Order: sequence, then C-alpha cells, then structure tokens
Amino acid sequence: MTIQHIKYFILTAECLSFSKAAELLYVTQPVLSRAVTAMEKEWNVLLFNRYSNHTVDLTPAGRLLLIELKKIYGAYVEAVEKAQKLAYSIDRHFRIGVIQNVTVGDFMPEILGQIFQKYPNVDVDLRYFGFNQLSRMLCNRELDLILTLYFTIDQLDNVSFQVISKSVDYLAMNRSHPLAARKRVTLEDVKDERFIMLSREDCDNSADLIIAELQKYNFCPDIIYARDYQTLSLWVEAGYGIAVVDSRNIIRRLPNIVSHPFTGSWDPSLTAAWLPDNPNPMIEVFLREIKAIHMEI
Repeated sequence: MTIQHIKYFILTAECLSFSKAAELLYVTQPVLSRAVTAMEKEWNVLLFNRYSNHTVDLTPAGRLLLIELKKIYGAYVEAVEKAQKLAYSIDRHFRIGVIQNVTVGDFMPEILGQIFQKYPNVDVDLRYFGFNQLSRMLCNRELDLILTLYFTIDQLDNVSFQVISKSVDYLAMNRSHPLAARKRVTLEDVKDERFIMLSREDCDNSADLIIAELQKYNFCPDIIYARDYQTLSLWVEAGYGIAVVDSRNIIRRLPNIVSHPFTGSWDPSLTAAWLPDNPNPMIEVFLREIKAIHMEI
C-alpha cells in the first residue's frame, strides 16, 4: 500500500463513484478500479459493496478505514506541505518535455512568467521531443512533466494526466493540391491519395489508428512513413502527400498548407502527464497555473 493508494481510497469513498473519483484524480476508471481491488486483496477486506446498477457504498470495514486513513493522509499532506515550503526556498529543477510541432505559445509564456515571478530560484528546462521519446523520458524520470497528445498516454498505467486543451484533427495538404480549393473534403475523396504518417519509431500507435479509421471505409491507403514531425512537415509542404494533424500542429499555420476537418476515433487533445509519485512540487504549481488562466478544455 502507498500514500497514492490511500488517496485513491479516500476520494472514492467520499464520492461513492469510481468514475467521479477517477475524473478528480486524473486517472482512468480502470486504473482506479484495479488499485482499489488490489487494496482489498492486500488487506483481505471488502471496502465497497458493488451493485448491478453501477452504484457503490462502503462496507462497515470501509467506513472504519475511511476515518482512520483520513487521519494518516492528513498528517502526510501536512508534512509534505512543510517540506514543499522549504523546497521553494532553494534552487530546484523543473524539466518539461513538449511534443514536436505542437504550438504552446498561447499559454506557455504566461505560465512560465508566473513561475519565474513566484519561484525565482526554480530552473525550468523546456525541450521538444518525439512521442515515444517523451513517454520514455517521463517513465525514466528524465522529465518531470510532458505535454503530449491524449491518445498516446491514455492507456499507460501509473501515469497521471490532465487534458489542458481540446484539439481536433485535420487533413493537411499543399495549397496546390487539387482538393485544396474544396470547401469540404471527405474520406472518399482521398482514397487514392498518398498519406504521410509518423513511423512507429516516433509514435507507437499514430499510424495504426489512422489506418484503422481509413479501413472502415474499405480502402487501404498508399503510405510513406516519416521518422519525425519535421520530416512529415517537409514532405507535406513539398506536395509529396497528405497528413492527418491535430489543430495545434504548426503545419496548419504554414502559408502554403490548406487543411480540412478530419474525424477519427481517437482524442488528439493536448494533455499534461506526470508520474504520481514524483515529489517535484513544481508539477502541482504548473497545473495550478494552467487552471488559473482558464484555458478552454
């Protein structure tokens, strides 16, 4: 059992809803359910009565543990807050990784400005990486927080995340492309087009998701794989093919690029992700500043 498990149990017990508690904890419901089940097995105690209509309530043992564990968790939070106050008085590093080609200029300067003003001793290191590299560096604790797209992290265990800006997808193509001047482009229109997709070396599931979506319409696209977003951008600009990109991708802002809406079965929203046991207090500060500027999600 960990402090994170205690937090999971307390919030679930107070909400009496796994889905609501998971939303507040920034984890998926399956992750929360597995954690609670693991606690019940470890303690050999049934914590919740689960009913067929998906409602739950606490068992007598669960009610007792809620009272006692809230005392333990309260003492833990108080100790951490004291440590954080001390930590803010000394130099520390905050390492942020951002997915390549995604623009964050509408909110990042304001957030960094607030951090520099309130915590002048904090050294912020912000760099851009590919999808897979971001995930690896986060899991290897080389980064404290990453900004990536939701569909790349929503299946990861032991990673907390928060959607910070809703995004949608587009078909991006060179302005000279025959379809560029159309008001609306359907998948039927692009069935004979060459698609440029990120290689699995850069992103494990991006190409697979796009291919599965296109196969719903009974066609297999002609595909070339780009090793990274920079290469993909260059090829789209050169008119070598079309690509599916999210609304924050800088490709859409290039003067010789036209984009048309594309709806897939995945979520490309910009998402912050971090390891829940990372003690760096700047993670909480960053998320609080995100909330303070009232970004649309």
